[in-house]
Amino acid sequence: MQRWYLQAVVRVYGPWTVSQTISARERALAIRRVRHATDALADLDARFPGTASGTGRAEVHDHSGMVPVTRDCPLACLGLSRHAANPLRSHLRGRVTVGQVLRLWEDNELQHVRGLGPRRIGEITTALIAAGFVLTPHSHG
Repeated sequence: MQRWYLQAVVRVYGPWTVSQTISARERALAIRRVRHATDALADLDARFPGTASGTGRAEVHDHSGMVPVTRDCPLACLGLSRHAANPLRSHLRGRVTVGQVLRLWEDNELQHVRGLGPRRIGEITTALIAAGFVLTPHSHG
């Protein structure tokens, strides 16, 4: 599959993973598609390490293969855009971990982070799902 297509799947279906206007069946479909696309992107990156995924995001750990993203990993391991990562860094201060972001999501506190709107909250949710964290839907409004 083409890298651009897989990235488009993540961008298109990512917001569906938290949408309250679609059915649970459609949300589950979106989660499966995002996971499949991110797995395929990781596989491409593992098979062709000299090529970048085109995201322009710094990688801190190598999560290709069997190494999972954990709660102790730094924020950069989620591969968020700077528009999503910078507000989290400002809000949490210090060394920000995936676990801290996951806690904000679980506590339904992301909407209180200055600079994060629905689109960026969707991006963060998509990144958490793609990293393998199981998230139960709740309202972000």
